[in-house]
Amino acid sequence: MAFGTVFLTLAACSGSPETSETGSGGTTAATETGTGTTSTSTTAPTTGTTSDATEGETTTTTTGGPDGAMFCEERCMVDADCAIDGDESVVSCKDNRCVYDDRCVIDQDCLFGGPVALRKCASQADCVASVCVDVGGGIGYCALTADDPAFCEIVAEKSMVAMYPPIEGGAAVPVCTFPEFVCKDGECFDPCESDDDCFFRIHPTCDVNTGMCICTSDANCKSDPQFNKSVCIAGECGCGSDADCQGDDFDRCYEGRCGCSSVAACASPPLHDGTIVVCE
Repeated sequence: MAFGTVFLTLAACSGSPETSETGSGGTTAATETGTGTTSTSTTAPTTGTTSDATEGETTTTTTGGPDGAMFCEERCMVDADCAIDGDESVVSCKDNRCVYDDRCVIDQDCLFGGPVALRKCASQADCVASVCVDVGGGIGYCALTADDPAFCEIVAEKSMVAMYPPIEGGAAVPVCTFPEFVCKDGECFDPCESDDDCFFRIHPTCDVNTGMCICTSDANCKSDPQFNKSVCIAGECGCGSDADCQGDDFDRCYEGRCGCSSVAACASPPLHDGTIVVCE
């Protein structure tokens, strides 16, 4: 399997209902920091009835958020439901949601994958299109081989080539490392150091305290209409009304977050082989 396929598969799913953006240095603008203009948005009841894609099945759902927010999600029952084209090697079903093994816990989880936390390994068989290297104490990580250093820069601009021994023994091999990436809330990102690292118009300012790119005014958020986020709320652009949330998988604004009012708003097909799309 080509690395491009692996990378897209690993990065594709498991996430929050909100959209994040990556800046020129890999900085993710998805935090509630900074200052901004707060708006009042439309909310929904805390309970609702959603109809699954399964014929005849109706489920009454109590939403998890205090504002009654609901989002288009994929519901699974067993690990096999989460497979993508039959491959379930890096994903499992937990609490009826597909969870990926590439979520980071510590900064070292991001060292070999940059934007994506590549999985730990015990043998070479655990790694696809990568090599299992020993980072010390018998701990293994899947790492991208760096026979051509330019390849590492394709993954992320800030990269370094380092030598690590294979977990199964033998001479050290060159692999890509991304030492500037850190782990925050299960995601790997490269903290911004200045506004120059924040090339998205809606989040143009670097909050050096958090390393996140943020907005500072509603004008920032309105500068790029394609994002349909008109207000700056605590440093992040969000919706101001239901009118900002008209598109695939969105039709309701929940305190700055675009979500769904029912499964009828969930237009995108499921990514996984056996999941059912729900609005919960």
